[in-house]
Amino acid sequence: MVWLIAWLIYYRRPEQHRSVSKAELELILSDPAETLESVPWSRVFPRKETWASRSRSSSRTHLVVLFVLDSRLSANDLSPESAAKRVPVVLAYSISIVGSIGGGIFPR
Repeated sequence: MVWLIAWLIYYRRPEQHRSVSKAELELILSDPAETLESVPWSRVFPRKETWASRSRSSSRTHLVVLFVLDSRLSANDLSPESAAKRVPVVLAYSISIVGSIGGGIFPR
């Protein structure tokens, strides 16, 4: 998280960065533009890499979020000690929400 904050503060595009020389900028900009093509789901879905990626992340992250963290949030205990246990859970959910929304807003 600290790295992300530092990056957001100090990162500048090469055209705007004061320490990038003219020769470096020409070298950076000399790369050809990337061409992006749209790939239909019918080509992505049958590939084993797609299923391996989905099963890997689902087996770890989603099980922890759905079962372990959710059991702490659904406790009926309203004591201050119970509230202190819920702070990391709420933080984990909040970070995942911000990450999923941010991943859609700021594409690669």
